[in-house]
Amino acid sequence: MTDRQSGASGTFTGSAAYTPHDGHLRYEEEGQLCFGDYGDTAFRRYDFAFPSTATAQVFFDDGRAFHDLDLSNGHWRTEHFCDPDHYDGIFQVISDNAYVCQWAISGPKKDMALHTTYQRALPII
Repeated sequence: MTDRQSGASGTFTGSAAYTPHDGHLRYEEEGQLCFGDYGDTAFRRYDFAFPSTATAQVFFDDGRAFHDLDLSNGHWRTEHFCDPDHYDGIFQVISDNAYVCQWAISGPKKDMALHTTYQRALPII
């Protein structure tokens, strides 16, 4: 992650899991966030609903809508307005076991770029 206003950058390293929950998929991630001089454990939860087999609606854990998602063609562009901020998201499948998510965040006090690579944990044989 990069804050283009301050020049600070950081990383989040952790794990994520999808589990069935009330007819949806619950996404939970936990790991270590290091940003500039800050470092601590971080946690995030989303719910994925599937109005069709190819599309998902992603919700914050408090039920508010976040964004839509359709990776049937291997990529997706979406956006989210969190007044006064604007989030532009790009998702790209890079293999059967990995995808990349990029968010460009802009607003009166924000100018950030987030780049995340998700890699499926493969079983150890």
